Amino acid sequence: MDGLLLTVHILSASVWVGAGIYSSVTYPRHAANGTLRGVVAVDQKLGSIVFGTAIALLLLSGVGLVLMSDTFGFGHAFVLVGIGVVVVSSILEGAVFGPANKRVMEGGDPVVLPRVFRWALPVYVVIFGFTIWAMVTKLGA
Repeated sequence: MDGLLLTVHILSASVWVGAGIYSSVTYPRHAANGTLRGVVAVDQKLGSIVFGTAIALLLLSGVGLVLMSDTFGFGHAFVLVGIGVVVVSSILEGAVFGPANKRVMEGGDPVVLPRVFRWALPVYVVIFGFTIWAMVTKLGA
């Protein structure tokens, strides 16, 4: 069962990281081409299913892995990092990227919006890179 949960956890994280990097790379290009509104409309429909499912599976499989482990608990640093990253990512989505996508759909400022999406890639790379490192090294265990 541990192997299945770990596989689901890794695949879900991969989808989540991929979605974050995809949007961070493509949105500035589409903004420059004037096609961002159409891409955001499709991404919002597809993303809510794929991204939401990946995060739910990531959380459930992570909790399952911790509950089934005799060695690791919710107080270990790498587990707290994982939970923290989900919280930080949710805050970024709710406070920055979600409102930016809404402004795109409403025909918002074509200069400010690409800047918002441009800095998303380095932020996601740092967040996800640190999280992967923490998980692989079992930080604090």
